[in-house]
Amino acid sequence: MTPPRKLTLDFRPNTLYHGDCMDILKGWDDGCVDLIYLDPPFNSDADYNILYGKDRAGEPRDEPAQFTAFKDTWYWNENAAERVAEISRAVGHPAQKAIRGLAEMLPETGMLAYLVYMADRLAEMRRVLKDNGSIYLHCNSTASHYLKTIMDCIFGGKNFRNEIMWHHPKIGVAKNKFTANTDTLFFYTKTDEYRFDVQYGDEPNELYNRWKSKLRGNALYFAEAKNIKDSPAQSKIRVREKELGRELRDSDIVVDFSLPENHKVMDNVWKISFLKGNSKESLGYPTQKPKKLLKRVIKASSNKGDIVLDPFCGCGTTLEAAYKLDRKLIGIDISPYAITRVCHDRLKNAEDISIQGLPTDINGAREMAERADRGRFMFEQWAVTTLPGFEPNDKQTGDGGIDGRGGLLYPPEGEKGLCVVQVKSGNFSPDHMRALLSKVTGGSASLVIFVTMEKMRDTQTARKCVAEAGRFQEGAKTFNRMMFWSIEEYFAGEKLQLPAMAHPRTGKMLQEVMSPD
Repeated sequence: MTPPRKLTLDFRPNTLYHGDCMDILKGWDDGCVDLIYLDPPFNSDADYNILYGKDRAGEPRDEPAQFTAFKDTWYWNENAAERVAEISRAVGHPAQKAIRGLAEMLPETGMLAYLVYMADRLAEMRRVLKDNGSIYLHCNSTASHYLKTIMDCIFGGKNFRNEIMWHHPKIGVAKNKFTANTDTLFFYTKTDEYRFDVQYGDEPNELYNRWKSKLRGNALYFAEAKNIKDSPAQSKIRVREKELGRELRDSDIVVDFSLPENHKVMDNVWKISFLKGNSKESLGYPTQKPKKLLKRVIKASSNKGDIVLDPFCGCGTTLEAAYKLDRKLIGIDISPYAITRVCHDRLKNAEDISIQGLPTDINGAREMAERADRGRFMFEQWAVTTLPGFEPNDKQTGDGGIDGRGGLLYPPEGEKGLCVVQVKSGNFSPDHMRALLSKVTGGSASLVIFVTMEKMRDTQTARKCVAEAGRFQEGAKTFNRMMFWSIEEYFAGEKLQLPAMAHPRTGKMLQEVMSPD
């Protein structure tokens, strides 16, 4: 039997791709992207210990399968050791020297496994970047020093342009060290020929009001403009001085002079507030970045119509910012939930955005479930997203049969309103249904949903489970506490009648209609 093949996806602007960016980028031609922004998939507060192979109690991690698809690549295992050895032997790999050196410093650690993971993907990003393109790598102090070493090898130290510090003050204060209120963005280009537009910050230009006070009709005293770098006045100053044959004095009056921008030219420290939970922009993602940050990157290093790539697009802030700035966008993420929610929550008004890598019919769903590269887990995560208000479970094994969770907006009295989902891509038995039923009868869930590939047959066991689960009231409507749903019904355009669901990230009212469109 021929083993299932890995999915290859064509390059197409204004597209969201589901999959590992490494696999997807390999199928693209050289030099097809203008700008890359990436916020690599780890949060140091949550996963710092994983990178060094221990949990919060200081014990070695031994259950990597319980972490989401990208996290288990950070463990030191046979795969990581093999990849380090391969790159160390590959004299043509742009990060070879960096990895060999880091292997001496960080032998057999999750950090080294993570850096190898990043090195392979950053090399592909450089390949698909246009010669006049730029890349911004977002990170923090946990791994920034190691990542810069890799970036210097892959993009060349001479193409390093800035270390940008994003300053985002928080309410909390550290007690045993200085409070960390910054992230780092490493700005590199592919060559010396690259586009860059000066950006202006929010702080006012201190001399603006002084200049404005000297306005007299259409004239302006502006001798002070000589001392302002990058001022639009400079060229006019030189012309006027040439006409006078001397330097300008305070008594000189120049007509038709344009005032400079009423803001300071942006330096490498960006003071932009962190998103608060009550922000209109917030989608409830703990690592969500503000659109203002991404707009500054996009406006500085791309033009209208350029292609902006985010290879770890998460909740889609980069993509929304790019779309609103009239750029073409490409987003990649290994999480089906991220891609689905990006499409619905961030780009729902964008008519020309397509998705690749997720099923578009029942045959595609079967193929996804059978795929060699984590197919069953990816199918389970995607299947959960067909239910509005539900989010896939973080764990892949040892999850007690629970593949997704949601919350009722109006829980029955005395209940927390937890809703759980179990997905079965292949054969299942009555015991699977009874195990899920126990979540209701045991009082831990208000609603359970059993998801299958094909529509569930009306069997005696199914009817009995529904009856044993009971029902609950929401206003004038009554709902079964146990429901059945299938991917076959999803692609047929049918709808599962659910009670009012809360948004899984924000807890606010969810207003969605389930449809394969």
